[in-house]
Order: sequence, then structure tokens, then C-alpha cells
Amino acid sequence: MSRRLAWQWPSFGFGILVASYGLLAAVLTWGFTTPELDRAWRVIQRTREPDFTGLRRSELQTLSAALQRHPGLAGALAQRSPVGFLEPSPDDCTAMPLSHLLVQPAPADSLRIDVAAHGDSSAFPLTVSLRGGGIDRTLRFEHPVQSSFVLSPGHPRVPILLTVTLATADATPPRRSVRVCIAGQAFASGEASP
Repeated sequence: MSRRLAWQWPSFGFGILVASYGLLAAVLTWGFTTPELDRAWRVIQRTREPDFTGLRRSELQTLSAALQRHPGLAGALAQRSPVGFLEPSPDDCTAMPLSHLLVQPAPADSLRIDVAAHGDSSAFPLTVSLRGGGIDRTLRFEHPVQSSFVLSPGHPRVPILLTVTLATADATPPRRSVRVCIAGQAFASGEASP
């Protein structure tokens, strides 16, 4: 005769042991993830490397997410200026065909962005496009000159990243002799644009 064993629930101690191992696995998994600000810091440090050629899409997403969750990061990256390039930019200028501009939340009602194109006359006409965060501006330069535009009052309310694209008339990247400088200045809506 075969004896049939009745099924029983595992003991309470066994349940505690399994739950403890599950909790340990969860804590270790969480502990080995890289914090968001550390990932953003690594991206910024990579821009300082001598062989830097540009930000990858995943790096832009990392920075964008970090800026949304930690708006104070924008002040550190733009060095307290209303706008600043993420890529290395001596004198707030870029010669890269594709770069990224950080625009801080407007402390005043409006923000004027000045774009100046420099270079020899053979490098013109030049197109400078600024896109992202609800901004879509294309400026065309026939010769070295400065152009400005004003963002709507209170815009942006959060830090935004603009993609800055430089192109010649035939949509090719410009020569390295061309530099585009971008600066920003905040002003109250009641006063004239500085």
C-alpha cells in the first residue's frame, strides 16, 4: 500500500528566509545602479576629453532627464549664465557643425539670445538652427554679423537643451574657420531689450 503525503504550506521560517534573500537581491541591485547625477557628471567629463567629437543621443537623454529632475544642475553647467554650450566652447563660441546649448529658466520675464557669426567671407552664407524645448529658430547669415531674438515672456520655465546646427547654403557643415557665438541676457518685459 502506498501512503499519500498531504501537501503543507512551507513553514513561517522558510518564508522569512526566502523574503530575506529577495530583499537582499533588491538592495544589491539598487546599490549597484549609478545615480542619475553621476551619469550626468560622466557625460560632462567626457566632453572635456581631447578626443571628444560630440554628444551621443543617449548622453543627451541622460542630461535632459537630469536637468528636468535637478534644475539647479543648469546653473552649474552654464556657469550661472542664462545660456551656455554643453560642449567645450572657448568664449561661448562653437565651430562644431552640431552642438548643444543649455538655456536656463528665465529669471526675468524675457530672455534675449544673441547669435554672432564670425569667419572669412568665403564661408558665408551660413545657416544657424536652434531647435528643442518648444523653440525652432533658423537664422541665416550672409556675412559675419550678429542677430538676436527674444524668447516669449517666462520661457523657458525649466532648463532646456537646444540643438545648434551650423550649415552652409548647400546644407554641408561649415569650414572650421567659422565660429558662432551665442549669449543670452534676461530683461523684464516692461523695459526695452538690452
